[in-house]
Amino acid sequence: MRSATPAKRGYQGVFTFRMPANARVQRGAGATLRTSFHGQPASTQRWTFEVRDWVARRWIAVGGNEGATARVWTPLSFPIAGDASRLVSGAGQLQVRYSTTSAADSSDLDLLVMDLPLASGSGPGSGAGAADEPTSGLRSVFAGAFSSTPDQIDYVANVADLQITSSGASKVAQIHAANPASHNVYRYSKIAGAAPTDPHWDEVLAADLLWPGPSGQPVTQTQFGWYWLDITTPEKQAAWVAILVETLNEYLAIGYDGIYFDNVGIIDPSLINEFPADYTDAGYYADVGAVLAGMRAALPGVKFLINSYTRWAARRAARARVPALHRRHELRGLQHEGVDQVHGRRALAPAAR
Repeated sequence: MRSATPAKRGYQGVFTFRMPANARVQRGAGATLRTSFHGQPASTQRWTFEVRDWVARRWIAVGGNEGATARVWTPLSFPIAGDASRLVSGAGQLQVRYSTTSAADSSDLDLLVMDLPLASGSGPGSGAGAADEPTSGLRSVFAGAFSSTPDQIDYVANVADLQITSSGASKVAQIHAANPASHNVYRYSKIAGAAPTDPHWDEVLAADLLWPGPSGQPVTQTQFGWYWLDITTPEKQAAWVAILVETLNEYLAIGYDGIYFDNVGIIDPSLINEFPADYTDAGYYADVGAVLAGMRAALPGVKFLINSYTRWAARRAARARVPALHRRHELRGLQHEGVDQVHGRRALAPAAR
């Protein structure tokens, strides 16, 4: 998920996509930009989407957040007329600009997809060396509420690159009824966090898993009010894995296809009351890897997605602290554990087992 927080004069961000090797856009045909938006309606704060025309060297406005309901995840689709090949640079890049001139509120995007018509005989799987190119496994994760209308259930059940989290048992059943072959319903879970409203909270307290800060108070995620857990020793890792296994088995029993772990990576300093007294980025990253390895061993065959995204506002500071960890190892450091990796809620192909 991408979170955009405006400054006094608004916000502007550019997303860059890269075309797969051997893929060529069909000339003369149009394209479509799709997204899932969470924020204010356009009447309160307008957010705009533009695409880069590389031939004309200018940005083309394709739409905004009209039709969005305040703080409700809303799917948006923008047809782009004209020759779609103009949207691809000579280096195979596409760009989308997302902006607002208002500082009223932040917004989130959980899905941003550019649908392009490919020329006959092009795309992944064609041409010399195509066997070396990944052809599947890139996914987006929608972590929010959606209505149970037939069209939305059908969309969720049949779009192969969309993973759904935080849906109740009735919606899980509706999605599977709409498409029995669908395997894209994942239950959201925090990798090392818990709240008093979570199942088995009493077991978290009994195992003394709340992570104290220098003040003696538990380290708290200040945005949503849950607590970071101490997984810094093998004993506490085992205790937390046992609680997770018990909880996740209950989720799997009601029909979820897998588990989506959030907050994997380093702790975002902008969203906590204080760091734990003994915290280090590298140490915590290794501890998370141990928990994931324990989950894989305890739940063989269960598919996990993990989100290691840190908010843009904190990423610069995080990179300054551990540049090697974030720049070289974040996308692959846990993959040897056999976990399907997500970065910015985009999953890579599963690691070799």
